[in-house]
Amino acid sequence: DPVEAAHRWMNDNYHRPIDLLGDQLTDLALLRITDNLSYFYLRAHHVLFDGYGAYNFIRHIAAAYSGSVG
Repeated sequence: DPVEAAHRWMNDNYHRPIDLLGDQLTDLALLRITDNLSYFYLRAHHVLFDGYGAYNFIRHIAAAYSGSVG
């Protein structure tokens, strides 16, 4: 089941501890499930984003993905 596999991958990635000195502080993925369904996954450590910054970043990604940004 592709949806279950995507959820499992995202959940596993989300719960993996991050080493601030040795790991990437962001993880991005676009998981294509079917022709009509994709999941955008973003994991970013809070030292990189506050709530306002995260909101603006996600809003820009959504606009770009939907085609509303030129």
